[in-house]
Amino acid sequence: ARPDLIEVNVSCPNVESEFGTPFAADAEALAAVTRAVKDGAGDIPVSIKLSVQCASIARMAEVCAKNGADAITAINTVGPGMWIDTGARRPVLSNQVGGVSGTAILPIAVRAVYEIRKAVDLPIIGTGGVSCADDALQLILAGADAVGVGSAVYEGGVELFEKINRGLARWMEAGGVETIGEVRGRAQEKSTISNVQHPISNIQGSRPPRPCGVGESGRSKVGVRSPCRTDSPLAQGQGGLGGEIQMLPVREVVVHHEGLKSFLFDQTFDVEPGQFVMLWLPGVDEKPFSVSDVRDGMLEITAKAVGPFSQALMDAKPGDLLGLRGPLGRGFRPRGRGLVVGGGMGIAPLRMLAHWMENHDMEFRTVLGARTERELVFQDNFERMGAQFATDDGSYGVKGFVLPLAEKLCAAATFDVIYGCGPEALLVELKKLAERVGCDCQLSLERHMKCGIGVCGSCCADGSGICICREGPVLDKAQLDRVADFGLPHRDATGARKPPKEN
Repeated sequence: ARPDLIEVNVSCPNVESEFGTPFAADAEALAAVTRAVKDGAGDIPVSIKLSVQCASIARMAEVCAKNGADAITAINTVGPGMWIDTGARRPVLSNQVGGVSGTAILPIAVRAVYEIRKAVDLPIIGTGGVSCADDALQLILAGADAVGVGSAVYEGGVELFEKINRGLARWMEAGGVETIGEVRGRAQEKSTISNVQHPISNIQGSRPPRPCGVGESGRSKVGVRSPCRTDSPLAQGQGGLGGEIQMLPVREVVVHHEGLKSFLFDQTFDVEPGQFVMLWLPGVDEKPFSVSDVRDGMLEITAKAVGPFSQALMDAKPGDLLGLRGPLGRGFRPRGRGLVVGGGMGIAPLRMLAHWMENHDMEFRTVLGARTERELVFQDNFERMGAQFATDDGSYGVKGFVLPLAEKLCAAATFDVIYGCGPEALLVELKKLAERVGCDCQLSLERHMKCGIGVCGSCCADGSGICICREGPVLDKAQLDRVADFGLPHRDATGARKPPKEN
């Protein structure tokens, strides 16, 4: 799909050790990058994201303007900084340090936008530390044409955007402001106290109207309530996405075989079949893992040693403190008569689904496949529930692939939903099968994830705008119809395309 805007991040503070000084701190490099992107973008607008970590951000904005930029985004994170988890006694980030974001950098962002507005006439997207409507208004008064919100979404949820807009609308109504353009850049003007629209009165301690302080009921008896933090989603703790990292001890390790293990933790939050958690190994990294079961107050994660992170996870033993953040994503929505189909490590999250359906007296059939019997995780458990199996080498069940087993069951009976998890090639065929037999499907997709809450966009499926970590990982047939790269090469950690992973 054609983008409405290309934003070029030339100012990330996390890559200096790998790539040297960010482009945003080097006028010559910044000019070259801006020209190159504009040449390639054609008529698509380009915004250059700048950092305050340079001699003059206003000067760098001028460089962008002279070399064809259509807009400026300011600011990026600052730092780098470090956060140490006092329980784990380790830096939270695997890279040890990283860019600092959040409410602390708002005053820096406001100052940067103020200086850029004085230097150039380009549209400005103000970002950095915005968590409520008052924060957004500060950036607008400084000269921003639009406002970006990032870190605050982690706690406030995507509903935060609507709350900020409502807060701005109430503030405008209270002050008789018809359009936000009327106050854009007003902080640049020199004015006397007589020009202030809402004078501060110390009668009964009233305050001037402020966006975030206005409750749902509107105005208070004297003026409009304030300040923003009281009514901020952050202060209320509402609508969070995944919560904070919880340091939990490993209670038990189940060894299926060397390189395939299940790790059990105390269940401290509710989770639905198909949802996932972000698992943090102190000093290593944070990665997403599906939940393979919840039972007897315990939450289970099953992992196979594949890369550096999962290899390190294999060394975890009972008593070790690991970090969990969740639940995340949208899981399976069981209904009607179901056919559960899994392949490889995709079998693990289907275990929780099968247990849930069994406990709710739902009718379902299960077919599972793997390369060898050794790869059939939870074989005994599924066998008890009447599952059928297929292995590539014939070491257990039918020799061959799992798809023919699913097709055979669909020919003999009617199903309302096909539930699937496994290699994407299998999921593509399951969607085709659902279309042939006239039923819905719910399939769990995998993409490269970073934040786990839909902010960074790393797992965004091409052509749809769907973030697999937020709208997924489980998508139904209608959603899958919108995913252009379903079954095709999709993007890895670097943004390059590569074939879907085989589990």
